[in-house]
Amino acid sequence: MRTSLREIAQIENYLNGTSSGEERVLMEAQLLLHPSLREDLENQQLTYQVVKEYGREKIREKIRMAEQNVFTAPSYRGFRKKIKAIFSKT
Repeated sequence: MRTSLREIAQIENYLNGTSSGEERVLMEAQLLLHPSLREDLENQQLTYQVVKEYGREKIREKIRMAEQNVFTAPSYRGFRKKIKAIFSKT
């Protein structure tokens, strides 16, 4: 069964905690009455988790690339020396 945009918005508000008290109670009742809605909620929640993890991985990748650039490019030699000096003064 195709999920309507309205249902997607209701599920999103429920998951994000932005729905009102009445909307939350109504959604919980609908989840009990309609197993397919529960499945849609779980799928949407899983999708959010996958997107969040993908975003984190992309940020990690950018950090690795910046680190690689800073610590290998000849133009950052002075910066590398300053960093090494800071950590060797113990």
